[in-house]
Amino acid sequence: MSKTSSVSSQFNSKNADAKVGVLYSDASTKAQRSLTLTAKFSSAHFYRQPAWSVEKNKSEFGRCFTEHGHGHNYKFVVDVYLPSEIDRKNILQWSSWAQAELQKITKPLDHEHLNFVIPYFQDHVPTTENILFYLSLQIQISELQSFAYCARLFEMEDLWTQMDLTK
Repeated sequence: MSKTSSVSSQFNSKNADAKVGVLYSDASTKAQRSLTLTAKFSSAHFYRQPAWSVEKNKSEFGRCFTEHGHGHNYKFVVDVYLPSEIDRKNILQWSSWAQAELQKITKPLDHEHLNFVIPYFQDHVPTTENILFYLSLQIQISELQSFAYCARLFEMEDLWTQMDLTK
């Protein structure tokens, strides 16, 4: 008979939230352990295709197309594997480090107009999917790259996109 136990903790700061969900299973030689990190940021952006007419942009993007753009309060959620060498005593320290790394990724987007500040969005419409793709590129060049396996970006509670980071 296998024995399973779990540990759960939560960290909060103004724009950050980390939830540790660790499952230890004596039934297998490799414990499945993961951490869910969350970073919140606010950004403005345009919904427009510069090559299109005003009428076509209005038709395609509706109320989201304005000359000034619009903004959202985003929630970026990343699931990471805990390294095997991290034991129960070190989980809080490692998760604080991982949360700080995630904040480094989202900080350049916070309280900014994406089309003006992030070069990628000068050529790409900053849809939720494209913003998540951009964030996934930032994860690939960060210290979290070898640990992250799934990312979600929430524009609203019921409007979000998800990406598998293992491919």
